[in-house]
Amino acid sequence: MDDVIFINDITFYAANTCVSGFFLPVWLALAIKKRTDLSDM
Repeated sequence: MDDVIFINDITFYAANTCVSGFFLPVWLALAIKKRTDLSDM
C-alpha cells in the first residue's frame, strides 16, 4: 500500500514538473511581450 502512495507521489511530482516546464516559457514570453507593449506606449 505504501508503494502505491509512493508511486502516486512520483507521478504527481512528474506531472507538476512537466506542467511547470511547459508553462514557464509561455509565462515568460507573455511577461516579456507585456513589458515590450508597455514600453511601446
